[in-house]
Amino acid sequence: MNNYQSYKDYKSEGGGKSRPAGKSRPAGKSRPKTKSRAEALVKDRPKKKNKRRLEYEKKLSAEKKIIAAQNKKDLKKIKQFEKKEKSEQRRQAIKSNTKPLLIACFVVFYIGISMGILYNNSKIAQMQYNVNEIKKEIEKEMNYKNELEAERESTFKSETIENYAKYRLNMVYPSKEQTVYIKIS
Repeated sequence: MNNYQSYKDYKSEGGGKSRPAGKSRPAGKSRPKTKSRAEALVKDRPKKKNKRRLEYEKKLSAEKKIIAAQNKKDLKKIKQFEKKEKSEQRRQAIKSNTKPLLIACFVVFYIGISMGILYNNSKIAQMQYNVNEIKKEIEKEMNYKNELEAERESTFKSETIENYAKYRLNMVYPSKEQTVYIKIS
């Protein structure tokens, strides 16, 4: 007895006419069939086509042409539909992306405006501080001016000048004997 369960097992193991080791037929391919002489003669004869057969083939080829033309039109329609679908998808994608983008733009715009306002307010506060400093300096200078004017007025009073001359410079009024008269002609 042999150890094979089927003829395929026998062939796969190399039984019968075997191929060289490691060489086996690809899956799905079988040994080519040989034609018998009768089959070869029948198949090699030219076939006679009758009128009905020719008409049928013409109709069939015409239908195939029509179907092919319809398929081309259908393909064009399908392509157009796909293009429309893609463009619609792009529009939807743009619409869905615009909300966050608009919100982000609004936030950036708002932050920019806020920063501008804060910057301007700080500039205004700095200028007001400078103005107040200048006002204080002006007030000090006005007080100093008033003091100088008061001092000037006090120095130009006749009593002050007389006291200064008498007590500081030890001056006295001239007597009648010291007075000299000059004639002007």
